Amino acid sequence: MPEQQTIVPKETISFEGIFSIKELRDLIMDWIFAKAYVPIEAKAQQVFKKDAKFFEFNFKPYKKLSDYAKSVIKITVSAFDCKDVNVTIAGKKKKMQEGKVVIKVEGILETDYEAKWEKPWLYAMRVIAEKYILAPFISNHAKYVENETHQIISQIRGYLNISKRYK
Repeated sequence: MPEQQTIVPKETISFEGIFSIKELRDLIMDWIFAKAYVPIEAKAQQVFKKDAKFFEFNFKPYKKLSDYAKSVIKITVSAFDCKDVNVTIAGKKKKMQEGKVVIKVEGILETDYEAKWEKPWLYAMRVIAEKYILAPFISNHAKYVENETHQIISQIRGYLNISKRYK
């Protein structure tokens, strides 16, 4: 079983106003592909009610950093009480949503993800190897996961900050 180390604890981004759920999803997917992560969309749900819509997307992309470690970024997008609105942008009408969106992002470093060191006698060697031999590599991988996680958080915040202009 892989060891999971939370590098960036769950960070929550909340926004209330006008946004496009499609643009937000595309922004996240574009970032995943641009950074060469393996895209895994664990859940995609849309619920339509009489007067509002609910959207939820769970992404769990990963990227192998070495044969021993990989970066996993968990992204959960939940949009509540969304109503469709038409917005004029540069003279063109565009369909967007007005409501509340909550995005949770978490950065995780997984080590021994292929469970090669799971046997009891190898586990003791793994602990010693991680402490004395692999420590600088794991530290570099942790910094990488932290940088990547903060990048996607700033991309999402930037998009939502731009969306504030449509009020």
